[in-house]
Amino acid sequence: MTQIQVGDIEIGVDELPGDGPPIVLVMGLGAQMLLWPEPFCAALAEAGHRVIRYDNRDVGLSTRLHHLGVPSVPTTYVRRRLRLPVRSGYSLADMAADGVGVLDALGIERACFVGASMGGMIVQRVAIHHPERTAGIVSIMSSPSAPKPHTNALLALLKKPGPGREGYLENFVHTFRVIGSQTHPAPEDELRALAAACWERDPSPDGFARHLAAILAEPSRADALAASDVPGLVVHGAQDPLIPLSYGIETAKLLRARLEVYAEMAHDLPPVIWDDLVRSISRHATSAAAR
Repeated sequence: MTQIQVGDIEIGVDELPGDGPPIVLVMGLGAQMLLWPEPFCAALAEAGHRVIRYDNRDVGLSTRLHHLGVPSVPTTYVRRRLRLPVRSGYSLADMAADGVGVLDALGIERACFVGASMGGMIVQRVAIHHPERTAGIVSIMSSPSAPKPHTNALLALLKKPGPGREGYLENFVHTFRVIGSQTHPAPEDELRALAAACWERDPSPDGFARHLAAILAEPSRADALAASDVPGLVVHGAQDPLIPLSYGIETAKLLRARLEVYAEMAHDLPPVIWDDLVRSISRHATSAAAR
């Protein structure tokens, strides 16, 4: 792990070497890079890729932007539902520029950007604003606009954890029990170990709120995606309650991209799909780089 200066902020970055086309992994709402499992990243590297994952601004080892204040999550949601302007301290376009800044710091001209959930929204913005730096994108369990989750998934996502480390771990496990695969649920000890690793790097509830405001303040990317010629691949889980499959279908149509739907997947990356997913991402990154 290292920290890279990007403009006025520092971005925590982890890298696996490879001689093939580089792949940049972008995680989602309030989530640290650790949610890209190390064996999954290693499999991409073993396929020959230079693999970079990083913490988005406001989480993990990246700079926390406390001076921007903490938006009220209920107020932000109400304003979005009423179609009133939503205030956010930064945009998804700003977060996309962070990813391009990571490329600059590492001396990489172009890469395939792979984003999960909010990370998918960010890599869509990379394709829109920085096509010359984007060999291709992979949008995983994501959407071209702010989605409408199933109620139980939304409540789980927004539930405040109990006090201290144990409260954080219990809430982490509960959230993934609701939004994760129901046919291939992650073992509780693995979820607790992942939560503990995130806790040690200092979870950021204020960063979560600022990320959420950035999503809800974002206009639809539909027209810009339809006009993009960046090669895309769209991946979605049939079980996803947080960003339902219909949003993946819409994203694929806009990008004129291949859609891969995994019956075993919800809003997570269950190990049962890793072999197929790694092959698909590697194939897409390689063909996009040769374009």
